[in-house]
Amino acid sequence: MATLTLRPAETIDIDINSIVLTRVIDNSVNQLITATIRDLWRDIILWQGAEEYEAAGIWTNESALERAKELINSVNVRFN
Repeated sequence: MATLTLRPAETIDIDINSIVLTRVIDNSVNQLITATIRDLWRDIILWQGAEEYEAAGIWTNESALERAKELINSVNVRFN
């Protein structure tokens, strides 16, 4: 279980094993890949910038889900 702060003094608990990505958007022009997580009102940034975008390579739904879990577990979530 991870706790994320969405706004000062507002946190939610997320069961890392129950995360469902409902949408992943790949914007090659801006080198930005974002994801929508069910029951989370803000999209998260999975990969951003030339280095991260290149590292993502040809991502799959599974690799996007693993990246989301990695970011949430590290508490290094960037919102879009």
